[in-house]
Order: sequence, then structure tokens, then C-alpha cells
Amino acid sequence: MNIFFSHVYKYLKWLINSMGGSPQLTDKQILGFSRWFAFIGAFLAMFMISPYEYAFSAFSHDVTQFFHISSVFLGTVFTVNIFLESVFGWPAGFIRDRYGPWLLQLIAAFLVGVGYFAAIFGLPSYCFGFTQ
Repeated sequence: MNIFFSHVYKYLKWLINSMGGSPQLTDKQILGFSRWFAFIGAFLAMFMISPYEYAFSAFSHDVTQFFHISSVFLGTVFTVNIFLESVFGWPAGFIRDRYGPWLLQLIAAFLVGVGYFAAIFGLPSYCFGFTQ
């Protein structure tokens, strides 16, 4: 949490100084890295995980036919995904503030990779123990 507030403090200090005509600090001086690095990382992360949320209806029919599952089962899995995303958002924020973003991003990247691997090579019964 202190890291977050120190960045906010630096940004507010920069903002106040920039209004007063004193020399402006760059984003790299304030944050310690370029904002473009953060933007590209966030873009790639959202590019990898956004199909689960925003294009679900485009491929849900094909997924139900390929895996021979009902649309109710797939809708339940999608609902649980959105619910858990919402529930774990708060604790993930606290973990990120306490330990920094790299640990959480590493865990998230691993879990997304496992999810892609399971989606490509596995069946739902292998992942969750469900049978139809």
C-alpha cells in the first residue's frame, strides 16, 4: 500500500509543480519506468484474457458442440468465472500493493497458460471432475 501512495504522492507533487511553472518531471522519473511499458503490458494481458469475457457469445455454440456439453453447463462455468473474477479482485489488489505487481502477474500468467493448455488438450471432465 505504501508503494501505491508514494507513487500517488510523486504524481500529485509533479502535478502541482507543473501548474506553478517549475521544471516538469517525466513519467519515467516519477514512476521509475515508462508508461508505455505499462500500457503495452496491460494491452497484451487484456488481449489474452478478454475473449473469456467479451467474445463469449461468439464462440459458445462451437465450444458446446466440440466438447459435447450443454449450453447451461457452459453458461454456469462462464458465470462462475465472472463471479470469481469479481470476488478475487479485491484481495488481488491488496496482494499487489503489498508485494508488487510482478508476483501477481507471474501467478496470473501461469494460471492463464494452464487454462489455455486445458482448453486445447483437455476435456471438461478432466478439469473439473464433471460428467454429463
